[in-house]
Amino acid sequence: PFQGKGELVEVRVHAGDNMKRGDVVAAVEAMKAKYDVCAPADGRIRRIDARVGSDVQAGEPILSISR
Repeated sequence: PFQGKGELVEVRVHAGDNMKRGDVVAAVEAMKAKYDVCAPADGRIRRIDARVGSDVQAGEPILSISR
């Protein structure tokens, strides 16, 4: 799993989309490897909190959901 800091390289969802726990919602590149970011729970995307190209820390929220 992704640990540390990486670059958000892809967001696969949009505000208003429904998702299920485990769905791949984004990708982060760190140490020349690409890691999928999976939804932590079922819900609806309220907003995207990080932009593609920005640095993100492992565990940092990149989107907000409502359940």
